[in-house]
Formats: sequence, C-alpha cells, structure tokens
Amino acid sequence: MENGGITGANVKIRYSDTEENIAQRVLKRFQEDIVDDTSNLFKIKDELLKLDPRTPDFRIKVNELSWKYTSTIKKMDMTNLSQLVVRRTAMIEVLRHAVEKLLECQKHVDGKRNDHERIIHNVFFPTGKDNSDTKDHDIWLLNEEYQYFEHIASDKPLHSLKWLDGKNLFESDVDSSLEALFSENNSEHSAKRPDIALFNQEGAAIIIEFKAPDVEIQDHINDLTQYARLLAAKSNGRIKKFYGYLIGNKLNHSRMPTEWKRFSSTKGYFHTGTLEDPETGKRYGELYSELLFYSHFIDRAELRLGIYKDKLKIQLD
Repeated sequence: MENGGITGANVKIRYSDTEENIAQRVLKRFQEDIVDDTSNLFKIKDELLKLDPRTPDFRIKVNELSWKYTSTIKKMDMTNLSQLVVRRTAMIEVLRHAVEKLLECQKHVDGKRNDHERIIHNVFFPTGKDNSDTKDHDIWLLNEEYQYFEHIASDKPLHSLKWLDGKNLFESDVDSSLEALFSENNSEHSAKRPDIALFNQEGAAIIIEFKAPDVEIQDHINDLTQYARLLAAKSNGRIKKFYGYLIGNKLNHSRMPTEWKRFSSTKGYFHTGTLEDPETGKRYGELYSELLFYSHFIDRAELRLGIYKDKLKIQLD
C-alpha cells in the first residue's frame, strides 16, 4: 500500500507491524471515516428539511450538505461533478417536501396560502432579489438554460433592471402600471409582480408564477397574458417573445379555455398566442404558456439529474 494511503488514514506504523495488519488498520480507518461522513450527511439532510427556505442560511446548509458528501466520495475517487449532483438532489428533495407542505417551517404558517407560495418561491430564487444581488439560485429546476439568462428578477421592481447597453430595460412607470393593472381586478394583488421574470439579449422573457398547493391555477391564466402584454409594451421593443409558466397542484379541467391544448403525456396544458394591444390591435409579440403541476417538472429535473448519477455511479435514495 502506498504511503499516501497510510498518511491519509492517519495510521501509525509500529516496529512489529506486518503488511497485512497495516493494510487491515488502514482499511478499517477509511471505513470508519466513510461511516462517520455518511452519518453526518443524514444529520445535515434532517437539518435541511427543518429549515425555512425564506431564511438567509437556507442555501448555506444546502452547500454544507453537498460539500460534506463530496468530501466523502472523494475517498472513492469520484469527480467534482458529484458536488453538483448531491446539491441538486437535495434541492429536489426540499422542493418535493415544500409542495407537499411537509417542511418543518410549513407546520407553523396556519395554512396561509401566501406563505406556502413564498416558501416554494424561495426554493427557486430568493424573494425580492435579482441576479445582481445573488448568484446562488436554483432556476435549473425548471429548465437548465434559464441559469444563463442575463437578467433574473424575483418579485422585485422591474424599473431598475438594466439592459446590456446600460440603459433601463423598461420604462420608468412599468411597476406602477402593473399595480394599476391588477388593482382593477383584485385589490389583494394590486402590487403583484411576476414571481420570477427572466430576460435575455435575444429579446425573450420567461414569466413564472408559483401557486400554493390548494390554489386552482386555471383561474390565473389571464395574469400571464396581462404580465406579458404590459412588459412587452414597456420594454421599448426589446422583448418580443414570452414564455409563461403557471405552476401549482390543483387544476379544474372543466374551467379550462377551449383553445388550450392538453399535453399528451401529462395533465398539464399549453397555449400559443399573439400579444396585441387590446385597444389598438398593435402587435407586441408572441406568448407561449404552460400550466404545469409541480410533480411534472420535479420529475423532469430528477430525470435530467439521473444522467449524471448514472455516470458517477452515485446512489442517493
């Protein structure tokens, strides 16, 4: 056995030692280390599920979990990619628990819809921030390419977002216009903004709306259209292509508009339409929308991650 293995195992050589008992002590020490690391891993996972995704230390604990496990599998000569796999596995598990209202922090919100929405929201991206405030988020849960959009805003005023030329992306009254738009329909949501909005230099925008598990998502279809139409009008022609997501756990199929099509493999729906000014008919762009259940894209994220797990021979069940 090489000296590096003996040193790494912190085993002292005695004068009376043979190669066989040295090897046995080295292997035993490595086994003990792996058992200890595995035990610590499960402790951290238990702590993780007790955390509130709305708190600042939430992602610190996720990173602690993934690095802890990475240090363990390095002893098995795994690659650094394992850290990414372990972290993402943890986030999928947290999201599943959040959607099913099983996180420790959800036992103390008294069934308030907005709190459950905010908890789920914060698993994806911290509320009230954009990507100039934080680089640590989990938009990949929806789609891998969304990680690389130039602008990401999470429930934050949009008038301050800058375009690549340093100028404002939207007109200065975009937020007050959104507020006026929603106050016409629902005073409770008069200050509502898209939960998460993403923009890229090709003129595309992603609008994501998370709904609490007990909210019927079809009732919010018009929200996506209103968001997209107003953001297109206020972007000075920069944003023309919109992708909208309404995500929840509850859907009344009998109340779905007839022009929406059902996915062949899921219970969700999709729709493509033109964005026009409701008064002048001026064309702003296109809106592609999807109504999805949380379980659908969680399963999709897990399938994508499964490819890496297979390559690394990692079992995290």
